[in-house]
Amino acid sequence: MVLRSRRKGSHFFTLRVWTEETQEGRSVWRGKLERVVNGETLYFHEWGALQAFLHATLELPTTGSVQVVSSEGQQGGQGEE
Repeated sequence: MVLRSRRKGSHFFTLRVWTEETQEGRSVWRGKLERVVNGETLYFHEWGALQAFLHATLELPTTGSVQVVSSEGQQGGQGEE
């Protein structure tokens, strides 16, 4: 069975982030991004690696800003929580 996106240009990923303690006793972020359709997986520890992977995979332009929309429909800029 082949799963296909219902919307052109739509992609489905799962993202997992967690902290790990280093040998020096610092906490660092780690992450795993998995493309659900084909299982392609990226493990990363720098946000830039995640961003570069998404730009390459989704063929995004290298300039421009990211628009964040909360579950309540409020819009914010890149990096806002």
